[in-house]
Amino acid sequence: MILGHYSFDFLRWGAKSVIGVDSSEEMIRICNTKKTDDQLIKFYQADISDYSLDGEKFDVATAFFVLQFIHEKEALRKAIANISENLNSGGVLFGLIPNGVEGVDPPRYMGQKLGAQIQKEPGSGFVDGELVAINFYENGEVCGSATIALHSRNFYEKSFSDAGFVEIEWISPHFTEHARQLLGDTFCHQFLNPPCDIMFKCVKK
Repeated sequence: MILGHYSFDFLRWGAKSVIGVDSSEEMIRICNTKKTDDQLIKFYQADISDYSLDGEKFDVATAFFVLQFIHEKEALRKAIANISENLNSGGVLFGLIPNGVEGVDPPRYMGQKLGAQIQKEPGSGFVDGELVAINFYENGEVCGSATIALHSRNFYEKSFSDAGFVEIEWISPHFTEHARQLLGDTFCHQFLNPPCDIMFKCVKK
């Protein structure tokens, strides 16, 4: 079950079947225009807080750039619990979220270089649950914006645990040597110390 990006990538990487879920009717339409007649991948417009597929369970779920768009903590807890409900025992949830710790300092021009930038005052402290604007970039120019919530790692860990996940691992991103050459060492160092975004891996009991 794929929440967010990379649905087609998982097929290329050897997944037996892929289900893509998004709350946006427009995004589902775009995905379906890219789909072939292959029945290995299907897309559904749904709210991840209550989505299910006739009792079908999954081995892997991903939520890249998804959970931060759920602003209210109770709604986010419900979404995480529902994802767990849709996983088999031993199933794994992977995701990527803004790093909910003190000291994150996004590099200047992060939007132009990586495609998105949070609009947060430099040097301002971390506030659990704070709502901030985020701009999206294409060809160096702002092409869209949204509001995301910066929830703390402690909140996520408790929500994962309450939902039945027994192994919770935080994974720092890294840049390849090619990426470092394109982005510059100063940019990469600032992005990673501490990481602006963080991955998680959760295993269901």
